[in-house]
Amino acid sequence: MASPAESSLLSRLKSNSDYKTLHQDFTNFLNPFSDFITFHPSNPPKPSILKHKKPRTTKDPKLVLRQITKQFLPFISQSLRIIPNRLSRPPKPELEEIVGDENAHQLFDVYKLVLDCFDCISPCLEYKPFSVELERVRFVRYLEAWGFYSRAEVEVVLILEGVSIGEPEQNADPKFAYLVAEIVVCSVKCTYKSEKKEEEPYRKVLGLVDQALPWFRLLDEKVSQRLHRELANNLYKCTVYMLEGKPCCSGDLLPMFCMKTLKECLKLPDKDEFLKIVQHICLLLRSQWVDRPSLVVDILKCVFVPLACACKDLAPIDSILRLYTAGVYFRDTGCPSRNIDFPVSESSMAVSAICLFLDKGETLQHLPDVLDTLGRYFYISSNKDSYYSPICVEMEIKSLSCLSIGTNLKCSIACKTKHGKISLSSYLNALTFFCQPLAESVNKAYEHILAKNGSATLSCRVKYVQSVFHQFCSVFSSTQEMERENFYWSHGILHQVAISAFTISLKTGKSMQRSVDCIDHIISREWIQFENKKSLLRSIYNIGVYLYNAEQVEQATVALEQCCKASWDLVLLSCKKFVEKPVGIPNNISEETITAFVAQACERSVVLLNTLCHDVDKSINCIVNGLLNWSIARELFESLNFPTALVRKWVKIKSKDFKNIDFDDNAPTLYSLLSKSMETLSKKTSCIVLEEELIAYEQVEEQNKEPCWRMQLKLINLLLLHVCDEKDYSLQKSRILIRKGRIYRVRGIEGLIECIQCLSDAISTLIDISNEDSSSTASIFHQLALTYCLRAMCNQEAHPDSEVIFSKACINK
Repeated sequence: MASPAESSLLSRLKSNSDYKTLHQDFTNFLNPFSDFITFHPSNPPKPSILKHKKPRTTKDPKLVLRQITKQFLPFISQSLRIIPNRLSRPPKPELEEIVGDENAHQLFDVYKLVLDCFDCISPCLEYKPFSVELERVRFVRYLEAWGFYSRAEVEVVLILEGVSIGEPEQNADPKFAYLVAEIVVCSVKCTYKSEKKEEEPYRKVLGLVDQALPWFRLLDEKVSQRLHRELANNLYKCTVYMLEGKPCCSGDLLPMFCMKTLKECLKLPDKDEFLKIVQHICLLLRSQWVDRPSLVVDILKCVFVPLACACKDLAPIDSILRLYTAGVYFRDTGCPSRNIDFPVSESSMAVSAICLFLDKGETLQHLPDVLDTLGRYFYISSNKDSYYSPICVEMEIKSLSCLSIGTNLKCSIACKTKHGKISLSSYLNALTFFCQPLAESVNKAYEHILAKNGSATLSCRVKYVQSVFHQFCSVFSSTQEMERENFYWSHGILHQVAISAFTISLKTGKSMQRSVDCIDHIISREWIQFENKKSLLRSIYNIGVYLYNAEQVEQATVALEQCCKASWDLVLLSCKKFVEKPVGIPNNISEETITAFVAQACERSVVLLNTLCHDVDKSINCIVNGLLNWSIARELFESLNFPTALVRKWVKIKSKDFKNIDFDDNAPTLYSLLSKSMETLSKKTSCIVLEEELIAYEQVEEQNKEPCWRMQLKLINLLLLHVCDEKDYSLQKSRILIRKGRIYRVRGIEGLIECIQCLSDAISTLIDISNEDSSSTASIFHQLALTYCLRAMCNQEAHPDSEVIFSKACINK
């Protein structure tokens, strides 16, 4: 039966009470052990001392130890069950059962004391081998969980001094193998968690890992996988800590540690997890170019290159490693200049970074093979007939659509190899790592790159970089929605990479169609944010304007043509999305946003026309295409302003060719061209187009009167025939007839008769609608009065000797 003191101590352990004097009370209760162990919790004795301390009693030590064992074993056993339970959940601010660090220290001191006592009596017990050591490892685990890493490290050293690892023999005990595995896992974690600054602990860890790894083979498969995963994870975190420059590492320590970490992480069953670790390490390496360039070079040459070679049978891991290695070599030298007197522009620094990277030919020459291998592994196809399908414009606004760009992108059977499946996200992450800093630098330096005297800026190796850019755009923009969620952080650089590829094509004249396809592909994807698409088009427009101002008209035309085409494609897709939005669900693209972008697209078309001044056919196509797309958007949004500048450009172009035009039959109008391109053109839109063209000819008639008059008459006849033939347009018809009369009048006295007839027709039209109850009654009578006056004046001019009775112009109300 338990004594009152024993019951009291166990009760205190179980309760949520104050532990302030708990260790001292346990020490007093376990005082009989003082003949065998030393009670110094802050300076634990070594196992040899614990087991061979000379007892102070004159009795037979073995007899005394057996008596103590019989007396305290139940208490020790219960304590070793209760204490871990009290420590099983590290304290949280909102759920803290053990208040304060002092209470935690008290519990751990008690735990340590009880363990020492258990170690002392273990020779008298028939326990399984290594029970004490495993219990001490458990103690270390709790110390780590509570953040007492330095103390845990001391305990690990004590355990190691009590065992001899060596090489596993044929009949080695699996329990000992488990003990070794636990020790090495804890040791690695304690090393980086205790934030050691010296080299020696890390070198010891490497040696310990090498000693322990053979023992993992003796463990049960699931246990081995669990402990090895933990070991690999701890090695990885230790490597990250070292790469961040916190410990003082010299010589070959860090390369050796990186190699050991990556080799063990490569053994993980999930190869995507291994590649995420590679990605993080490479990000850290790239950040070390300024402070530790020689270290980066050593790790790349001594770790990544050999590792990629060793993985040649683990496709596509080897190719992804080579892609990461090439990406690390890009040094972002775009930091602010420290020389205040001679500051270096951000653009110049970006050019320097690009040139420095391209000079590393040995890192780039493998890229074609890498992309080819990865393309075959993931079955990336870019069939030009189906992969980049053109955007289809339906003329009926209700059936506005853009053909989905087909994708042949999928994971091939090769993914399911014995080495584990590699997901597409791992490949995309590698592409992102390579492309992001390079694309940012190219976009910063596009003026330097595209300058006339900048022919030497890019070497021939830039084609390798451009191929990676194209691959990134193809892979990312073709992924499925669920896959994209795994690498949402890549969204922001998709349009930057596309712009960079387009810039390189403009400079080199190579792969232009594929760069254009990448842009079209991005525009066609509905899941890509509208603002990102606008940013893409704004960048292309800025490139085109820069080239035009630099008198590189041919390249400027290419850029502006692509900008305008993609802008109008985006207009159509936005209209489609606006029409098809589900009922009750708000659309993220408002009417104001779309109308503002349409106006911007019209302005860009006008700028493009400036570069096409010597190409009449392309200019006409640009104008017609712009008005065609505007007309489609106008069917949805009546608030759209008319692109007057486009019509003026049209009239200016046609005015130069009046001598070759047969006005009666072949004189082209915008209305006729739009009617051929669209299946249906609404009356309102037709009226706007014809009237704007009519106004444009009126504004230039002084330069070439007769042809302009004849074109105006042609437009008026089209209005009267196709637009104003319905009753709803009677008021509009009367105004058109008055304008027709004006044209006959300005042609001289010979046109008066036709002018009077036009005015009479306008009066008849107004009289027909004046008797109807309409909200436009006031406008109708006002227009009628003015028309009567105009006709009276024309009659007076036609018959100057006759008496004109103005009273006839009075209107009976």
